[in-house]
Amino acid sequence: MVDDAPEVAPIRVAPIRVAVAGLGRSGWGLHIQPLLQLPELYQVVAVHDAWPERAAQVAADTGARAVDAFEDLLADDVELVVVATPSHLHQPQALAAVRAGKHAVVEKPFAQDTASGEEVLAEADRRGTIVAAFQNHRFFPAIARAKQLIAEGAIGTLLRLEIVNANFMQGVDWQAWQDLGGGQLNNWGSHFLDFALAFAPGVEVIASHRAHTPLSGGDAEDLVYAALRSPEGTLVTIEITPADAYGQERLRAAGSKGTLVVDGSTVRWRTTDAGEPPVARREPTPTRGYDRPQLDFTDHSEDHSDGPGPSETYYRALHEAIRHGAEPPVTPGQIRGLLAALAACRDGDLVQP
Repeated sequence: MVDDAPEVAPIRVAPIRVAVAGLGRSGWGLHIQPLLQLPELYQVVAVHDAWPERAAQVAADTGARAVDAFEDLLADDVELVVVATPSHLHQPQALAAVRAGKHAVVEKPFAQDTASGEEVLAEADRRGTIVAAFQNHRFFPAIARAKQLIAEGAIGTLLRLEIVNANFMQGVDWQAWQDLGGGQLNNWGSHFLDFALAFAPGVEVIASHRAHTPLSGGDAEDLVYAALRSPEGTLVTIEITPADAYGQERLRAAGSKGTLVVDGSTVRWRTTDAGEPPVARREPTPTRGYDRPQLDFTDHSEDHSDGPGPSETYYRALHEAIRHGAEPPVTPGQIRGLLAALAACRDGDLVQP
């Protein structure tokens, strides 16, 4: 035994070299800033925006080079392209990136339809590159914990999932226009359908409704309703409305043993250990009442405001996928499922038996 054997230094893996297209709300806040917090994993080397002044400002802040055209992001030193441009550009830019042999992160919606989305996925498969949708909301700690609790049976068999984003607002930016890929189905619907597919596997759209209200300054829908059902009978409802002045944002799951609610960063669930109900009587009750068993409930609550944000969690998982062969944070199969659900909702006023 040799006591003074030299320590072996860990092998250093070079940061992934990243180019970012689109430097607005998402590109700057959800991609550039989190990437800068992970310098051991990523290096932003190139940026592009429709506004050259914005690209120049980000380049000055990050040390990246600003380029005049999206195609200039596909240089040899770039490994990963982040597509955070307006929605109608996502698919063609993602396709160009993977054709150039790059990995790609694609903001939601991944594509405007299933066929064009499949084109990107198939090309990435042929090239051996990773292309992942940026479904960052699934990585909020409270959402991830709620999914875990439901999967573990904390509230029993999942019977119903209700997802609501209701506020009072006027749509006045590019997301209010159809030709730019706007509309709340693409915007919030992409997140909520992703939740539905994750919390209740196998759900399919059974009804949907989209409407353009007087609160929108464009022509895209700003009100969305969708209902989904699983083969086991779990019902999922999604509501997105701009016309609720009281406002509410919630995820509520009802099960056979209790109810779970996600309220911001807090997860609350109330459960009972009552077990199976007794066989219902067929004759009148002696008390002229319902004579239901008195149930005892236990309340649970967890705060998940601390810990890593969703973008950090996403990009750490993506690094593992690119550098070490792990599963991407959003898989091709999950992308296909979400695109199919979005397509079903786009049929509008769809009703199935």
